[in-house]
Amino acid sequence: DEVTMLRVYRKGVQVFFHDSVEGDAVLCALNMALTGGVVHSVVSQRLLLENPDGLTQAERNRENLRKKVSPKQLEVLEGAVRFAGLSETRMAKQMRMNPGTLHSHLMDLYGIFGVNTRAALSVAAIRVGLVRV
Repeated sequence: DEVTMLRVYRKGVQVFFHDSVEGDAVLCALNMALTGGVVHSVVSQRLLLENPDGLTQAERNRENLRKKVSPKQLEVLEGAVRFAGLSETRMAKQMRMNPGTLHSHLMDLYGIFGVNTRAALSVAAIRVGLVRV
């Protein structure tokens, strides 16, 4: 249907089709797109049903970790990355924090991230996007 095709083109509507979609299915999808409707494939329907929040598993994991990490622990995570070469005592001094408090926060963070070293903690925090380098 040339009229539909030209209307879609003039409106700047973008529709992506799999190679197997043909004929009436194409026209139906184009008409839906013109009216602001949404057409889903079997794959997109499955994805949306499995992820109603619209997040990827990595994004969901990051959000779950963010909820577990307090603002002070986030500060300690950032310090672990920034002061990677320092001892805990020197790191605590740089962060103007009691060494025992710093150690306690680190132990809690090791448990949250499932690691047992500051290096592994730093890598995990960077990987999930809680800390930037």
